[in-house]
Amino acid sequence: MSDKAKDDSTPDGVLLIDVRGEAEAQRDGVIPGSLSSQCDRNSDVQECVNKGLAKGVVPQDPKTAPPLIVYCRTGKRASRFAEELKRRGYKNITVGGMNDLKPIIEKQVGKTEENKSNTEANKETKQKKDKEEPGPRFSEDTVFIDVRGYEEAERDGTLPNSLTAQCDNSHDVKECVDKGLTKGAVPQDPKTAPPLVVYCRSGKRAQRFADELKRRGYKNITVGSVKSLAPVVGKESPKASQAKK
Repeated sequence: MSDKAKDDSTPDGVLLIDVRGEAEAQRDGVIPGSLSSQCDRNSDVQECVNKGLAKGVVPQDPKTAPPLIVYCRTGKRASRFAEELKRRGYKNITVGGMNDLKPIIEKQVGKTEENKSNTEANKETKQKKDKEEPGPRFSEDTVFIDVRGYEEAERDGTLPNSLTAQCDNSHDVKECVDKGLTKGAVPQDPKTAPPLVVYCRSGKRAQRFADELKRRGYKNITVGSVKSLAPVVGKESPKASQAKK
């Protein structure tokens, strides 16, 4: 048995200290999660506590020590060990024998495991729901068209790999689409154009731009705003978008 190994089945916030000798523990077994001071019947109780402190089995500071459960085979040695701990300022100590404590520990462990199971079940349910209700998905050949002006893009950032038509609020929508065609932001042929995502700050200009594209024969167009699309495709900082200028 390891001196400091703590099993996951130990009740949360409780420290189990086995004051039996190593031979007894190997012969009779241990309560899961116990730390051993490896004392035997002939050990002086003060020496045994000192040994526990030196091995890190007994918490160093009585003021910050968690609740302690001290046990041996029958509880007699554990009682003497606990009395010495109390004399040194330790509090909240439970004493018992193996047979007395094991059912209590197992009951506490059962509650802990039940809580863990419920947490895992809730986590799995959420993950399943997320898979069933995915956000928008765009193919690799999707073209993102930013219909804002440079000044807005530099101030608010852009979506990754966007092409810009460099329009602002004063541009006529037809002129803006023509400008996009000239700059290569808008694919030349509506029949072979890939899926398009058109966006601006709020989505209003993007909608007018998309309507004009549809009038010219473009299809498969998604309209959105920086705010609505950024969680799906990410967002570049204003500095990054400025560097692409």
